[in-house]
This record gives sequence, structure tokens and C-alpha cells, in this order.
Amino acid sequence: MWDLDVGDYEAQSILYINSLAVPMEDFTLTGSQTLSVTADGLFRLDTNITTAGNMVIDSYMRAYTTTTTGLSTAEWSPGESGTIELADWVDDLETTGDAPEDSGLGGGVGFGSIPTVNMTCEGDGLTLSGLDLPLDSHWTRQ
Repeated sequence: MWDLDVGDYEAQSILYINSLAVPMEDFTLTGSQTLSVTADGLFRLDTNITTAGNMVIDSYMRAYTTTTTGLSTAEWSPGESGTIELADWVDDLETTGDAPEDSGLGGGVGFGSIPTVNMTCEGDGLTLSGLDLPLDSHWTRQ
């Protein structure tokens, strides 16, 4: 099992939100996300992530908070060197809160319809990335 480096993911999220010109201030990402990968082909994410921030437009500010909890699974198989292939992705996630869909406030790492993910594993560290992923995710072995 692997734990998401939530602090690193929060820092990358802030840069990504700013690059989209979303008028967000005081963004935070807290909680946990765990990745399990089994030899028989199960790729599983357990998510309990809360994001929060203040959207500022002109002199108007609105605070938003979103919590995402639940389970996401896919089937994985080895891909070309340094990649894994994901198929049959299923999200069983519950998202609560008041953030609009396009606010950038979402819960943790998700691979959704992305079929190929780059992976680098060194010691107790794992990095998952890809051309279709806006952020790299860094994981530590439990």
C-alpha cells in the first residue's frame, strides 16, 4: 500500500489552479489517499480528501469546501517500459460541499479515462504521471 504525499499534491494543485486563471486564494488540500496495487490486477484508490479555498472576483470573496470520500478501482497490467495500463475504471466516490464543478476544488488523485500512466518506483517512493494528467502524484510505501 502507498500513501499520497498530500502536501506535495496540494502545492502542485495551487500552481495548476493558478495556471487555469481560477481566481482562488487560500487553497488547502487535507486528508489522505491510499493506493493499493495487487499482483492479480487490482488498482485501488481509497480517498478521504477535503479541499477548500476562497474564490475572489473583483472585491467579492466566497469560501468553498469540498470533501471527497470513497473508493475507485481499475484493472491494471504492465505497459511499455515504465508504464502501466488501466482499464475498466469505476468510481464509487461521494463528493459533498459547495464548490462549483469548474472551481478546481476536487478530491485527490483520479485517473478516470486515462489508459496509460507513467510510473517510477525508487525505494519506498512511487511517482505516477502522464501526458494526460495535470499533476504528478508522489506516494510513499506504508
